[in-house]
Amino acid sequence: MLKKGLVFVTIVLFVCISVVPSSGITTKNSVSLDPLIPSDPFPYDGETDVPIDGVILYWDEGNPWRDVYFGKSNPPPLVAEDIVDRHYDPGLMDVNTTYYWKVVGINGGGATYPGPIWDFTTGSRINHPPKPEITIERLGGGTGEGFYWIFIKLTDPDGDNIEGALIDFDSYHMWFPIYDPYQGDPPWANGTVLQEREPYYYGRGWHEITVTCCDSWVRDSRGYLEFYIPRNRAQSGSLSSSSQSSSGSSSSQSTTTQQSTDTLFLQNLQQLMNVR
Repeated sequence: MLKKGLVFVTIVLFVCISVVPSSGITTKNSVSLDPLIPSDPFPYDGETDVPIDGVILYWDEGNPWRDVYFGKSNPPPLVAEDIVDRHYDPGLMDVNTTYYWKVVGINGGGATYPGPIWDFTTGSRINHPPKPEITIERLGGGTGEGFYWIFIKLTDPDGDNIEGALIDFDSYHMWFPIYDPYQGDPPWANGTVLQEREPYYYGRGWHEITVTCCDSWVRDSRGYLEFYIPRNRAQSGSLSSSSQSSSGSSSSQSTTTQQSTDTLFLQNLQQLMNVR
């Protein structure tokens, strides 16, 4: 069992790495032998039926800055210059259209490391973010101080798999992978309910749990559960993010879900999730 503030977790790093051919030649979808050259694109090079919205472009490359080229023409035009992020949001795209993109890494001395030109073709659907729903249940029942199990139901409106999930306790901004020994590692099917492997201790007062999960197109959203732990342990039931808050109630809670725009979080999520 874990007491508040002393959370012990096993951090498992999931890395999506394409296989480099035995010939030593790096293909457009593989990880480059030179870590400064952009490689390992997402969506994959040549991928089809990519949603027209809600898709983030990712790649692997170790420079401090980079330029991004993206568009319908080949070669594509420059759309972002000297950015520090290793992801780019293309926004709403046209249906049934082929897009081309490329990343040029820039090191500290100004030297450039151009990657290959990648392409993908859109379909017609819009990708919607998944929706994590958080519920907690106290060991032995009631809603007073004590140890609580945390449950997270992962629902995606499009029926996509959930490829990764992180949890933060009481806004510590210390994101941990959610680990459920019974469900195993991601990806998880739509509708899966995860249970944190250890109960978490909550004392009297207000608390918050934040969960972020992403779908197979790397679109993520956050779910919040804010709740109050009273001294009285006589009440029964569970606290759920599906309930509405009422100020002053001994078991009040509220929740919101939003798409994440936290750059640092997106970088951590990219490292901690298994992209398909």
